[in-house]
Amino acid sequence: MELNIIVKNHRDAESTREFMRDEISQNFSKYSFITKCKATSTKLSNGDFEIQIEVSVKNGSPLFASSEGQLESRVLNTVINKINRQASKYKDRNYHSSSRKIAPN
Repeated sequence: MELNIIVKNHRDAESTREFMRDEISQNFSKYSFITKCKATSTKLSNGDFEIQIEVSVKNGSPLFASSEGQLESRVLNTVINKINRQASKYKDRNYHSSSRKIAPN
């Protein structure tokens, strides 16, 4: 998976980038259909953090999620959970279609 992390308005951008890389890699490496991930973390003027993640998947539209809050780690976990739910649905639709039960007539 190609991973691009953008950090804006942080004091210690490199440690933030490293933390995000570790969390994203740990959570999304289980999905073989994810080809790219772009994550952006911005510290807003009010002190909150906004995190956006866009994930490119094989043969499908990109998955996107964002969240905002005071604790960056909590915001990141929220966004990762949102993407995980979308990725799970994508996986079920595209890779497990033959396992769906069809109601008898």
